[in-house]
Amino acid sequence: MTLELTGEISGRVFYLAVDNLKELIDGLLQMGASVSETYHDQVTDVVVDYRKGALYKRAEQEQKAVGSSDWIRKIIQEQTWFDPKFNLIYYPIPPYHIPAMENAIVSVSGYRGQTRLNIAKMVMIVGGTFTRHLTQDHTHLISC
Repeated sequence: MTLELTGEISGRVFYLAVDNLKELIDGLLQMGASVSETYHDQVTDVVVDYRKGALYKRAEQEQKAVGSSDWIRKIIQEQTWFDPKFNLIYYPIPPYHIPAMENAIVSVSGYRGQTRLNIAKMVMIVGGTFTRHLTQDHTHLISC
């Protein structure tokens, strides 16, 4: 089975293994998707916070679309389904940090809006510290 990159949400079956997502469930249902309370063969999409655990591994092995709660928010905002691996911001967070990033202090220059927020999130996901303003203490600067 090959997953498409984007498409209709109608007919997709979501399993959300994350707490406190009532507003997201309502949004998916309004778009024509189904939300299952249990994981089964007809589930097409799985929402987990981290890239770990039996459910994550099983969903990946069964080639389900696996994404984060931010992915669902973006689907609802854009009113279309897309593969969460298309933008790793929407893929579950790794359960560990990159050791080389633990002491990294990062800022950006020249990026604005959602791109700037995405870079900040990626830095934090891999274990670095992101700040909005550059100082002499910074170890990395990302610029365009």
